[in-house]
Amino acid sequence: MHVFFSGIGGAGLSALANLSLDLGFIVGGSDRENNPSIEILNKRGAGITTTQTGGGLNLVHRNQHIDLFVYTSALPKDHPELMKATELGIKTTKRDGLINFILDEYDLKLLAICGSNGKTTTTAMMTWLFKQFQIPGCHIIGSNMSWTPSGQYEEGAKWLILEADEYDRHFLNYTPNAVIVTSIEYDHMDIYPTEKEYFAAFNEFVSRSDLTVAFDKDIEKIGLNKWQTEGEGDAKIWLLKREFGGKPAVFKDYTLLGLHNRHNAAAAHTMFTKIFDKDELSAKVEDVLNQFPGTGRRMEKLAERIYSDYAHHPVAVKATIQLAKEISDKLVIVYQPHQNSRQVEVFEEYKDVFEGIDKLYWTPTYLSRENPDLEIITPFQFVASLSNKEIGEPAGLDDILWDRLKEWHSKGYTLVFFGAGNIDGWLRKMILQDPI
Repeated sequence: MHVFFSGIGGAGLSALANLSLDLGFIVGGSDRENNPSIEILNKRGAGITTTQTGGGLNLVHRNQHIDLFVYTSALPKDHPELMKATELGIKTTKRDGLINFILDEYDLKLLAICGSNGKTTTTAMMTWLFKQFQIPGCHIIGSNMSWTPSGQYEEGAKWLILEADEYDRHFLNYTPNAVIVTSIEYDHMDIYPTEKEYFAAFNEFVSRSDLTVAFDKDIEKIGLNKWQTEGEGDAKIWLLKREFGGKPAVFKDYTLLGLHNRHNAAAAHTMFTKIFDKDELSAKVEDVLNQFPGTGRRMEKLAERIYSDYAHHPVAVKATIQLAKEISDKLVIVYQPHQNSRQVEVFEEYKDVFEGIDKLYWTPTYLSRENPDLEIITPFQFVASLSNKEIGEPAGLDDILWDRLKEWHSKGYTLVFFGAGNIDGWLRKMILQDPI
């Protein structure tokens, strides 16, 4: 089968393209610019172009018939490639169409990890467990990692471990066998106009699953009941089965940095022992999770006392700052908000997010899929809204900021960069050009 991915450099499609190569599919694609994910795919034999006018797609199709055109949710309906694919009579789908085909064709069960925050890390943790216990697996993770491809199929796999994204209601295209709910906070206001609609989507998704692991606070938000409790206090795990049973288990001895990572590990731990029905594995699973090597862009160490993190929602930022405080008590944060439409909705939630740090540089919002009717919130407005506004300073991603950061670093401070836009690329470029 010949599959063409439009937007192949994105986290979701690049992972699916890697998995498709493992399955022996012919893989091609396009994106606006090159990136590390595309370089990996090129080395594996994928044919990728940085032109998306539709002409390249036409040429590829003439030379070797394309069976399926897979496109990212970010692709507008009038995109030249999508229109050309339709004109040529090529079957088109977002990534769920191909994933559901793979589930059916290879008789795989679906283990889906969903939530507003923690999806990538928890999906990677489940993949790590499969690998360390030498269980053949199949996975799709929205991040590059040093220890596994972002997407992979192993011969003999029975499960597909999927990072199931709620954006564009994408996860509602699946019927999972098992679900982990990581953490739920109202998000993606452009897709879900109200909090009620957002939580209802999770309710619908989780209700399809035979086995779900989640935390009590999230279950209350999405309005499900008939839950069996496991654990106590903040580490409480709730286990849902349509037919109840099984022995409760409590996991307390994680040494992973970050409370949210320890919670993610507890959820992965519970799910792993339940789907394989081997509670005797519990202590070994805990040891394996404590050795979890992490993922890209999740408190990723790029240099001595310099970290990059993908967090761009107030709840996720606050959780990662808690982790950073376990590393150092001298913290300087550089923050790039993502999507002005989202910032309008979460503006009030930033008030106490940056408590306990020494300095905050707030850069302009990375703009994406914007509502032109909304006024763009400035870094000055954000800083003025903070309860500890005295630590905040508007800044640009430029040489002036870099010189200031170098000075902080020379005094022993740890630098953490947050954002899902171009801040990570800028940081990596600066480290290469002007090392601290």
